[in-house]
Amino acid sequence: MDETLLVVGVIFVILGLAGIYVAYSGVSDTLDNGLQQFSGLLLALGIAMIPGGLLRGGLPQLSGPKIVAILATMVILVSLVATTAALQIGPFKKVEEVGEVEETPFKVIVRIVPGSFNPQQEENYVPKQIRVIIGYNSTVIWINDEEVDVAHTVTDEEGRFDSGLFGSGQNWTYTFAREGVYRYFCIPHPWMRGVVIAEENPELVASLRQQEAG
Repeated sequence: MDETLLVVGVIFVILGLAGIYVAYSGVSDTLDNGLQQFSGLLLALGIAMIPGGLLRGGLPQLSGPKIVAILATMVILVSLVATTAALQIGPFKKVEEVGEVEETPFKVIVRIVPGSFNPQQEENYVPKQIRVIIGYNSTVIWINDEEVDVAHTVTDEEGRFDSGLFGSGQNWTYTFAREGVYRYFCIPHPWMRGVVIAEENPELVASLRQQEAG
């Protein structure tokens, strides 16, 4: 047994799980996506290293305080993951689906302006914050106006919607069905951030539609 490799593997697993739980807890809004990816890499490396540490030089003898401590740590980690999965908290929390509905009569356009891929450029999603009324103008169209071949995404921070990559000259449309504050970003360019504030106002929607019909 290679104790060094085994201990390093266990440490990587602990750090990876800790990073994933921190990312999904919402503590780090600016680093959430990168933290998830880095923590996932650490977790994968740790899981790959542990069998090598255990089996190198033959099967370990299950004796001694080090082995007991390592096994106890692994049991605690497995119990933590199983418990949080059963309770649907942390990275296992259920995300309520926003849902896509029929497009609204009026639409709001958000443009991804040329040069948005440059982290030194402040303007990217224009406008950065929009307010929509559900059922009236809650269909939002994001248009990629980049002058070079650069793809972007519109990705909700809580994972409720994700456009996937769409390139220059392309667009993506989404209709918001429930009120709330939706903060989104671009996965390849995480400094690009925007907000959609969706509000419910049935009386106003009915009044506006009556005006249109009249």
